[in-house]
Amino acid sequence: MQRFEQYIGGGAFCMSADPNDFEANRELVRQMATYLATVNTLSQDPEARAYALRLSHTIAAYPCVLPAQQSQAPAPEAAPASQPGEPPFSQKAPVLDKVPAKDKETANELRARYETDAAKAAAAWQNAQTMQENLVARGMALNTETTKSVLRLQLFFNHAAEALKAHDWDEALSQLQAIESDTEKIIKVVGH
Repeated sequence: MQRFEQYIGGGAFCMSADPNDFEANRELVRQMATYLATVNTLSQDPEARAYALRLSHTIAAYPCVLPAQQSQAPAPEAAPASQPGEPPFSQKAPVLDKVPAKDKETANELRARYETDAAKAAAAWQNAQTMQENLVARGMALNTETTKSVLRLQLFFNHAAEALKAHDWDEALSQLQAIESDTEKIIKVVGH
């Protein structure tokens, strides 16, 4: 964060006459705003949170953070909105080896539940990413609880997959329930 603060210095990086430089710097500032919002949300260190908040306020004043000015002449065609990438978790349940006959039904139910939860969580994750990009463009960010829920999805899916592979059905169920809970929290904010 200190290097970024030194880089932004007096804001000259945002004043380039070259449109390519301006757009590259705009993208850098947007990415840094997202990073700073995450640090401010998740950091346990009060000094790091204060530093991230101070930097967020500093970069919010620069012109390359603001949306591009609309000209009087209509644009020939609107640029497509950026599409969020794939979620950081597998949407396919892991293949399970050597499941005892007595556990096959439970294993199949949990694998099906994993994939159903993954499909719903992936849609929520993508909507959250789109909303986050839109908010960052306006100098804002998702609320703290939603951000935490989005970030926990990958962890919960990884734990659920490991529990399934280990045939720990109770732990797998517990992780899937945590996924379902966080997915519902995300959907309440960002929609389906």
